[in-house]
Amino acid sequence: LGIFRDLISGNWGGIEDRVGYWFGGKDPFDTYGELRELLLDRDGVSIFLLNHYNPPYDLNHIVGTNDWFKIIHDIMQWARVGWHPSYASHQSVGHLKDEYEDLSKVTGSLKMSRQHFLKISLPETYRRLLDVGIEEDHSMIFPDMAGFRAGTASRFKWYDLDREEETSLWIYPYVVMDVTLRYHMKLQPDAAIKLVHQLKEECNIVGGFFGFIWHNSALMRAYGWQPWRKVLSVCLGEA
Repeated sequence: LGIFRDLISGNWGGIEDRVGYWFGGKDPFDTYGELRELLLDRDGVSIFLLNHYNPPYDLNHIVGTNDWFKIIHDIMQWARVGWHPSYASHQSVGHLKDEYEDLSKVTGSLKMSRQHFLKISLPETYRRLLDVGIEEDHSMIFPDMAGFRAGTASRFKWYDLDREEETSLWIYPYVVMDVTLRYHMKLQPDAAIKLVHQLKEECNIVGGFFGFIWHNSALMRAYGWQPWRKVLSVCLGEA
């Protein structure tokens, strides 16, 4: 059925990946080895893991599977591991706590998170994150455009306006995301590179943090991501 869908949409890379999996057993979404080569010995690398399966929004393995367990432990050797709370957890405090506890059993202490689909309701979301033990939130980014959503390129502590108090939750602002450049802004890779250079320069002028988000699926050959690898290189400071 998947191949039929790829034929209809002209996704030849997807067809190649499916056939390759049948004969070689390589999951095209398993790009963690390549990420390790790209990011090993770099500072500031954080990998956010979704630990929930509940279609249509939360489509990922749970930590009970042996292969996923091994991948997580490998990632912990070369990056900081954070939590990607599921879309479903936004509707239930109990669900949120269960996910946090389940992933914590594998990773140890979890101190940072990034909201799935950047779904935030203030002040409830941040208060709940604080309640379960999160110290850093990495969701401060525009979903549909590049730029400085918080008006700064430096981290800051969240201030609870209703309670008139500064909290212990650090907010890390990000500047750009892979799917934003391609799907929302509809840029071609070369235009995206030009914009990235401009944003990096703005961060450099004020000594700020150039934070960007890249999904592991955006390293796949399928769905037209291959030309975007050069954008990732520029984001990382190469090329």
